[in-house]
Amino acid sequence: MPDPTRCPSNPMSSDAMILRLYADLDLVRACLRGDRRSLAEFDRLLHQVIAPVCVRLEVHRSDRADLHQRLLLRLLLDVPGRPAQLRSYRGQGSLVAWLRSCATREILGDRRRRRPARAELVAYTRSLGDAADPESVALAEERRQRLAAALHDGIAGLDPRLRASLRAIVDGEATCELATRYRVHRVTITRWAAQARASLRARVVADDAEGSSTDVAELPW
Repeated sequence: MPDPTRCPSNPMSSDAMILRLYADLDLVRACLRGDRRSLAEFDRLLHQVIAPVCVRLEVHRSDRADLHQRLLLRLLLDVPGRPAQLRSYRGQGSLVAWLRSCATREILGDRRRRRPARAELVAYTRSLGDAADPESVALAEERRQRLAAALHDGIAGLDPRLRASLRAIVDGEATCELATRYRVHRVTITRWAAQARASLRARVVADDAEGSSTDVAELPW
């Protein structure tokens, strides 16, 4: 239940703040029951909340739809061993502030998970040149930048479901859990990830001036 003593001081009266907290709780409970109008309202609210967070944390525009989708799944969908995160909201602060905190944690957590893959990509592309030959080093660096740009553009151009499936599998998430989120068979998740990989590999080879000599099977994704 809302605790009036936890309400931050602001121009809103104490009574109005309490009513706002109860309204937030009503929205959360309706969403967890699956009420369609409440879910649509929650979707709009989440979009409004994460937009300034993405600006503040410099989230690329191509990643924002994916972030929105991941948050909706984590907040609203119960999966074995992990209940919907929205169930932990207790009305001890505004829903907007709580969602802002969820979005911030998701963005920062995603960046931590993606660091190893980026490091592997850099190591791979730098290994393409001979460190003892300055010209080869320069060519390798140019190729690394071209490969990274092609990879970024390829990821941005993926269907959000393919992008989310590939990222989840790269991060080590079980396909059965992801399938539960999307309400599809886990074979579909594997197929989506395979389609994403094929699309990215094709994009990299097409953008690589030396693509005919690129062994796509060795690429880290």
